[in-house]
Amino acid sequence: MATTKNTGNMGFGKLRNASEPLTIHLEDEPYILSEEALKKKVEAKLLRKRDWFYPKLKFISIKDNVLKLLNTHKEVSHEMTVYIEPDQLHISCSCGTQVETLCLHTYKALERLIWYRSTDYFARYRPDGIMQIGTAHEKYFDRKVTDTGLDIKPKTSLGSVYKLGDKLEGLSFTDVMNLPQAAPQRIQGREAGITYILMNAFRNRYLTFLFPCLGVLNKAGTDVKGFHHFISDTQKEYDTLLTDEQRALNIICLEMWQQTEKQSGSLIEGEPEKERSPIGIFSLWEKAMPLLLQQEFIYRYSLYGKRELKEKPSRGRIERISLLKDTPRLHFQLLDKGAFYQLQMKVTIRDKKVNKYNAETTFFIGEDKKLYLLASLKDAGVVQWMQKSGGYITIFKEHFSAFEQEYLNSLRECYSVNTVKGYK
Repeated sequence: MATTKNTGNMGFGKLRNASEPLTIHLEDEPYILSEEALKKKVEAKLLRKRDWFYPKLKFISIKDNVLKLLNTHKEVSHEMTVYIEPDQLHISCSCGTQVETLCLHTYKALERLIWYRSTDYFARYRPDGIMQIGTAHEKYFDRKVTDTGLDIKPKTSLGSVYKLGDKLEGLSFTDVMNLPQAAPQRIQGREAGITYILMNAFRNRYLTFLFPCLGVLNKAGTDVKGFHHFISDTQKEYDTLLTDEQRALNIICLEMWQQTEKQSGSLIEGEPEKERSPIGIFSLWEKAMPLLLQQEFIYRYSLYGKRELKEKPSRGRIERISLLKDTPRLHFQLLDKGAFYQLQMKVTIRDKKVNKYNAETTFFIGEDKKLYLLASLKDAGVVQWMQKSGGYITIFKEHFSAFEQEYLNSLRECYSVNTVKGYK
């Protein structure tokens, strides 16, 4: 993002009419007006003035990259015009004041936009930006008049809108499609009574991992009525409680946590200080599943932090679940809704459509309290990509060709994508 370092401004001397455009160069990023770039075009005496403080800006029009705003302070108004280019803004004011650089009105207006709306205010007016798309497809967007112009937001029914980058931004689809695609192998295990817990970390701090915990069983031995501390290693004190399969499973759990602790909590978004290499973790899930499917007591837990691994699980954040050996299959529907297409992911299990599924547990598809391990890490990445995108992606038809090249062709190589007529 652009910096906001306060720098000195140069002297100018030559007067100009404020109605003539003055160019501000955007040196950091396209369409980003930084405080530094603004102050380079302002006379020193303007920086100290308190007049025209906190003006109200009313949207008038945007056409051919020319933005017009009504700039009002108290009872006085001037029309502010901005010709927007990726690397520069050309700004004028109807006040006609003789100035060396920006007039007071445009400076105070731009200053407010930077501080109130952030430095990327003009990015919304770029070609294929939210203002252009929202104006072309008004009925699919919510509009709100504000003191800094006009706010346009896609209706929630659109999910993520291609070209706007609201939810898709920062998600590497190429990385998702490069994840390996291999089906898990199943072997037989044996039933046991220790509890195994799928750990979902708060705010996706960690990828979903498996952890054992000693449970307090009811008299019939059919349910867990309480929990002891998590088993954070392969300590010998618990050895007499474990079957051979559980000993093997606990070793897998320990290795899974050791890998998970060092890694990013997302399959598709990396963190600078953490590696992103989920292949080993998914392989451990494949290795664990045949043993885990034989276990009687399986739970899912919302983990707030790793310090909890030295404590007892909180009863308010744990629920009993069922793991099933069936493998979910993914395919996609491209709904034709007239003005736009909407890409949706569909899930089938045993050729039966799952109408309501959830993807809150990484590597799994959930149907109520039943969980199914996905067939591959690629599937897990695609599921998370769609989840991060809001569940579905809206593509207005003028952008379909670009979306097809950027995303859809890659999807079609691995998944079925069917186009169907949808309700408008």
